Amino acid sequence: MADRVSIYIGEALRRLLAERPEDLGMWTRSGLINSVAARYQETCRRHCPKLTLPEWLAVMDALDGVWLQSSIHDAGLLMGVWASVYDADRLRGLGDKWHCDAKKLAERIRDYDYATTVALVDAVERWWARPLEEHDDKGTVRDVVGPENVLPGGPK
Repeated sequence: MADRVSIYIGEALRRLLAERPEDLGMWTRSGLINSVAARYQETCRRHCPKLTLPEWLAVMDALDGVWLQSSIHDAGLLMGVWASVYDADRLRGLGDKWHCDAKKLAERIRDYDYATTVALVDAVERWWARPLEEHDDKGTVRDVVGPENVLPGGPK
């Protein structure tokens, strides 16, 4: 049997459960939530952007401390991720620090569709969830985003 946990549900999960009533006998709440989580993970895997290692590290750095979760305006919050990269370059020299063209990176991120932006944010959240001593290990980025999503290339 799988682990059992208690959670507080927000509006998105409340809506998900209400749209698929358990009493129809087609699914259980646990089965539905696990199925949606599996779909989310697969969507992130399929839409993860391909960046060079310096670009990935620049994005991780730019989003350090940026609150990326919101139950109310999630879409708008996520679609502003590019501005965090742009501002980090303008205010802190992000591109110079990571040896990449951070302005062009921000422009590319601005043009991402919603699924790709979600996948990018998911990767950043998973990277920051790792122990801090692993953040200097370049292999950790490859572990988190998948080696297929780390393009060759280095300093500009």
